[in-house]
Amino acid sequence: MQLQLRHIRRLLSAPALLLAALLLAALLGAVLFGCASYREYTSEFFAMDTVMSIAAYGENAESAASEVERRIYELDALWSIGNPSSDISLLNSGRRDAELNPETDKILREAERVRDMTDGAFDERIFAAAEAWGFYSGEYRVPTQDELRRLISLRDKIDLGAIAKGYASDEAAELLRDAGISSAIINLGGNVYAIGGKPGGGDWTVGVRDPFNLSKNIVTLKLRDRAAVTSGGYERYFEQDGARYHHILDPRTGYPADAGLASVTVVSESGTLADGLSTGLFVLGKERALELWRENRALFDLVLIENDGTVTITEGIKKAGSSGRLTTVAAESIIGIYKNGERIHTAELDAVSEPYDVKAGEGNIVRVAPGEVYMLSADCRDQICVHHAALRRGNGESNRPFDAETPIVCLPNNVVVKWELAP
Repeated sequence: MQLQLRHIRRLLSAPALLLAALLLAALLGAVLFGCASYREYTSEFFAMDTVMSIAAYGENAESAASEVERRIYELDALWSIGNPSSDISLLNSGRRDAELNPETDKILREAERVRDMTDGAFDERIFAAAEAWGFYSGEYRVPTQDELRRLISLRDKIDLGAIAKGYASDEAAELLRDAGISSAIINLGGNVYAIGGKPGGGDWTVGVRDPFNLSKNIVTLKLRDRAAVTSGGYERYFEQDGARYHHILDPRTGYPADAGLASVTVVSESGTLADGLSTGLFVLGKERALELWRENRALFDLVLIENDGTVTITEGIKKAGSSGRLTTVAAESIIGIYKNGERIHTAELDAVSEPYDVKAGEGNIVRVAPGEVYMLSADCRDQICVHHAALRRGNGESNRPFDAETPIVCLPNNVVVKWELAP
């Protein structure tokens, strides 16, 4: 190498040597600066009854992560039901006239928003019912139906545990961004928020655990500037007389939710929304969860794992890998069948496994098949819609022409079949 350098030195003139030196200095500076921008700082701490961690990359990573930790301790003190001087404890003691911190007012408004979105399937006001089950004290018991009916009617005590960590993740992300951090991963007891991409490039990858085998992931998500929050009945539960009772209660009954789901993962730009919805949608079940997603698909996406192991993900999810029976649901795969202006049937074509028929008045039959819908018969002379129209997902073979956007219309019988983007 020394011989090569001497050889080059003899070939270069003085100005060229100066230029080479400047280029080398610039290159070294760029390398050193690049390394500094990837400087990593990690912290781990305990707050909100769980272990939390932050990995931040950048010049101000340490100070920014320390500020996040301080902020989360502050929020924990405000909302902890175990802190007798917290805002929530004041409210739960009956002091409704207590002056609350503005952050408490804000999170209570967010909780009300999610409660309204889920028609009450998420409800922060069922503290009394959860307390009766022993989920706070660890002294587990099965309350009587009369007791639960009375407790859920009160709605006079609050627990923000199903939304507080999501709110804290939003606060953490904002603090890190304000400090100039463009790459970080925040893990607040399973509530994950990814800021930017990984320092070396590419999206962050986050695993969704298999609720039936917690040692492995069933789906691996790609995240960038998104939160991912999972709720499942496998997280906290007790068993009595051969029955398992988990901690996610249905606010409408006071009993553990039993809507056919083993876990729900919500991906959203808002950690607060993802946290609250993961609980509310677990209570609602798959069909209502997908319906809510179709109505608000710009706000969040879903990974739904059913009790039989079936996995359903919505089309906005970026996944790095998966295992198990996986179905991707797209908004435009929903069709509606109308008769005389009223919708009489809705179908998710991606979920149809066997053809079936829908009767739309006398003599009018609509065939719903896997990925395709068409008029099987019509009670009119020409039956043009029978021979020349179909709506179909994808590019599969068909013996009928089709248009991906144009509805099927049978004017004589007032039958319309069309795509539903938000049924």
